Amino acid sequence: MTKKELIKSISKKSGISNVDAKKALNAFTETVIEELREGSHGQTNYGHQVTITGFGTFWMRWNLPRMYRNPRTGKKIYVKSRYTPTFKPGKWLKEAVIISENEPESEN
Repeated sequence: MTKKELIKSISKKSGISNVDAKKALNAFTETVIEELREGSHGQTNYGHQVTITGFGTFWMRWNLPRMYRNPRTGKKIYVKSRYTPTFKPGKWLKEAVIISENEPESEN
């Protein structure tokens, strides 16, 4: 699903215009980014978190420096330590997307 398709779906399900749905989605993503940026300069390893109960939690994870091997060339590359945005799905989201063995998969 692309951002444009997501905006159309939000618009349809909430009964608001595509323009308002786009504004809402942009405001959500900007708010999450701002909160994660603030936390990445804090004293903890994980920074600030954005938790949407049932849906999941966004946070910044501190990755230590390491050696990385390029799978194509085999060349080793040093990767500096850095913060990486991370998402952990919540219980409701996990349960909502699990397809049981008895359910047929959709044909998309």
